[in-house]
This record gives sequence, structure tokens and C-alpha cells, in this order.
Amino acid sequence: MNEYVSVTVWKHSKPIDWADMQEMLTEVINQPDAQKGTTVRWFEIDENTHGSVLTYPSKEAFENHTARIEAHRKESSEELGITLIDKHDGVIRAEGSN
Repeated sequence: MNEYVSVTVWKHSKPIDWADMQEMLTEVINQPDAQKGTTVRWFEIDENTHGSVLTYPSKEAFENHTARIEAHRKESSEELGITLIDKHDGVIRAEGSN
């Protein structure tokens, strides 16, 4: 297993509009320069806070995408009034599903 994950938590200045969030995510993930093999999941923590889980096919894919995603995060943070409050990255070492 060589997948790489980036987990973040974001605080919004206003309650989250999930329809707008889905529209934005769909637009971003379908751009021609989006990292192939990446999955993105956003989840609600409370009405003003969301978490994000990005899974990349490899650490190299994550590293190749880092500059682009960091620029996008900075831009969207300023535009949307959101603040990154926690971030963790790492290689997936164990997994389970049924």
C-alpha cells in the first residue's frame, strides 16, 4: 500500500452551504490539471466547520500536487472566509472495509 492522505479541518465564518461546497468541489476535481487518482471527501463537523480527506495514489502524486493545492487553499480561504485550523499528511499503513 502506497497511498498518501492529507487530512485538514477548516473553520468557516458563516454556516456552510453544502450545495455550494459540492459545486465548488466538482469544479475543482474536474479541472484538466487535477491530480489523477485523487479522491476528495469533505465532511461536516458542525455548521461552521468541515473536515477534508484527500487520498492520493502515491506520496509522489501528493508532492506533485502540493503547490497547486496550497495555492487553491490560500485563494479559497481568502474568498470564502475560511481558516485552516488543523492539517496532517501521511502514508496509509493499514486499511479495512467490508
